[in-house]
Amino acid sequence: MNKKKRTRYLLIAVILIYGAVIARFFMLSNDGDYSLPTNELVASFKPTSYDVKENFTINNDYRDPFLGTLIRDNKNTSSDSRKEITNKKEAYFPAITYLGIISDAGSSKKVLSLRINAKEYVIKEGNTVDSIQVISGNRQSLLVSYKGKRKRITISD
Repeated sequence: MNKKKRTRYLLIAVILIYGAVIARFFMLSNDGDYSLPTNELVASFKPTSYDVKENFTINNDYRDPFLGTLIRDNKNTSSDSRKEITNKKEAYFPAITYLGIISDAGSSKKVLSLRINAKEYVIKEGNTVDSIQVISGNRQSLLVSYKGKRKRITISD
């Protein structure tokens, strides 16, 4: 009996020591994890400001990988270059191919077949499609108007 009592006391002592060690471990590991946040600012945030540049230039001092030469023309984005671009846009005339006449001989208006920028259209004389007005047409040629400019187009073979 004496041996059983000693074993029980020893077992209780070991359990208490083991529990104290575990409790101490958890107490040390949770020092500041559950602290409440304060309303004090640690640092103030101020975004950087950038200056916007009005004019810029593009420097093309690199080798063209396809031609093998250096490009020396530096383009400036000034109002003169913008005027040249608008003048080029005004000189544009769409790619028109005249395919022929489809209408009967007895009809008063002719029905013409044409291709504008790779799209085929069937249109009567005097009508407009894609800002192109078909003025007149016969077996050999077609007269069209685009933005006030007239152009005669012959039939394609």
